[in-house]
Amino acid sequence: MLANAISFNHLPGTDDAILPFHATALNIMHILKSYSVNCKDVGTVAEDMRTFLPRIMSYIEKQEPIRMVLPAFPFKSPNYQDKTLGVLPDLAEELALHHLNGLCLNISRVYKHGAEVHITSNGLVYNKLTIHFRDPSFSPDAAIKTDINICLTYRGYIKFLTKDLAQKVVSKSKRAQATEIAQTARSMIVQGQMFAAAIQAQRGNYVQLSIHESAKGRKLSVPLIPQKQGIISHTPWHSCVAVGVNSFYRATHVNQVRDTHDLAENGLQIQFEHLYPCGLIIRPFSNTSQSPSLRSLPMRKIRQLSCHMSPVICCGFSDTNNKDIFVDKAAELGKVTAWSQDIIVKVRDSKRQDKNNNNIKSNEAMPMHFDGMFRLEYKTDPTTGETNRGMDNDGFWDTKIYNLPLVIPYPHQPWTVNETKFSTCNVTIHNDNASLIPQIDDLTYNYRDVLINDNISILHTRTVYTSDCD
Repeated sequence: MLANAISFNHLPGTDDAILPFHATALNIMHILKSYSVNCKDVGTVAEDMRTFLPRIMSYIEKQEPIRMVLPAFPFKSPNYQDKTLGVLPDLAEELALHHLNGLCLNISRVYKHGAEVHITSNGLVYNKLTIHFRDPSFSPDAAIKTDINICLTYRGYIKFLTKDLAQKVVSKSKRAQATEIAQTARSMIVQGQMFAAAIQAQRGNYVQLSIHESAKGRKLSVPLIPQKQGIISHTPWHSCVAVGVNSFYRATHVNQVRDTHDLAENGLQIQFEHLYPCGLIIRPFSNTSQSPSLRSLPMRKIRQLSCHMSPVICCGFSDTNNKDIFVDKAAELGKVTAWSQDIIVKVRDSKRQDKNNNNIKSNEAMPMHFDGMFRLEYKTDPTTGETNRGMDNDGFWDTKIYNLPLVIPYPHQPWTVNETKFSTCNVTIHNDNASLIPQIDDLTYNYRDVLINDNISILHTRTVYTSDCD
């Protein structure tokens, strides 16, 4: 991913030296490019830079949010027999809005004034508002032949109209069907050009996003439901979302999954809520008279789901405060790694501030750490009778240890005096440029990432808690 980073000493196509806010603009451009799909072999990073960087820098110079405009979210496709689940918005639209909101949140991480996506729905204005922007000289046939962006949009129209109009043209011959679909697509191209002119007149300085494939820096193509790399795929209003047991959201047509993606669970009335960008909430149906017990949950199935859909959250079940049931259900997930004192240990703040105290017995947060010593066992060789021995080393507390051959370097976030008043941890890079650290951090620690804890390699962590509480 680092190899794909954009790096310029000057703005593309100019001799202007980079100004202080150019670096911020380039960071924003990095984020926009990570969300966009560039049509293969017909667009370049430099062309996008020439188009969008001046607009981005204008907002930064005025200390305003980066404003983007996206023509999208018309009415749902009328073909709910083959394409959608119905006429109302569903998980597909929800995921799309989460995705756009994530774009804005990502930009706010590098630019304090953040970003806005202005959605212009074209469902109600095609026949009235855009009549004021009609260009009598515009020929859709000529534009399809000469303009790569219009050609890509036209192909997209043909693709979805073939199914959208399937019920309407079913009685016609194949040639007549193709003719009507092509005519409808050309009329949509004309309407699209008028709508684009209206947007240009009202929001011409916005960064323009598109749900269609585009090229040559005119607009950024953004898939609303991310699929395989480099693919725009179906829009939410022309599809449904199929969720695989591998947690992958797939935009597809309902007739392709109607018979394969029903979920049935014998005896247990539960419902699933999928979280964005990942995660799953399992809860009882709200119409049940009494919440089912934690005992009723099939923990092995939940473990399988957690391998791909973490975090898996079970809520609304009873008996969750029953220690015996809690421990028994944990054992169904796998072998429980116990503390030396017990499986569950209550921690209280010792209120000591001296060096002899530590994170465990204070109320401050703890970093993710490895407690693998709880799993160490002495094994006797059945042939030689020799027993492995552990290693005692007081250097853990009193000295600094370097170059132990059994220690494998691993990316680590430094745990400095800003995080703790006890032992600190500072990891540095000795064999490469330290400027790589923030780039590695950006790729390693994303605000949308979820850490999956397997209770062996990383046993536990803890947030801050209030002293003198049970």
